[in-house]
Amino acid sequence: MSQQHLFELELPGPDPIRLPSETEPDSVSRMGDRRRIRRLATIAARLQRSTEPLERARLATEARDFAEGIVEESILEANEAGVTWRDMGVGLGVPFQTLYRRYGANR
Repeated sequence: MSQQHLFELELPGPDPIRLPSETEPDSVSRMGDRRRIRRLATIAARLQRSTEPLERARLATEARDFAEGIVEESILEANEAGVTWRDMGVGLGVPFQTLYRRYGANR
């Protein structure tokens, strides 16, 4: 007689009820997006107050990186919602092929 692993055991009775996953896209909070946008606003405010050229360059680099992350998340979210690459390209003034190659080809 071999021992079954816990996850291989079958429970008696009807099929188990499937509970919604906490990580399905519809159930995941968009709070992280808002935090990133607030963080970008904080960096921009610090950049505006800065008088030191090297500090401004560092803050501008940090702002660029955060902004790129927000752009990528927003484009992928729009695509998942059914917006076509062509429509996104028109809306952003970028060739849709460029958007697809950058954000969609490897997904």
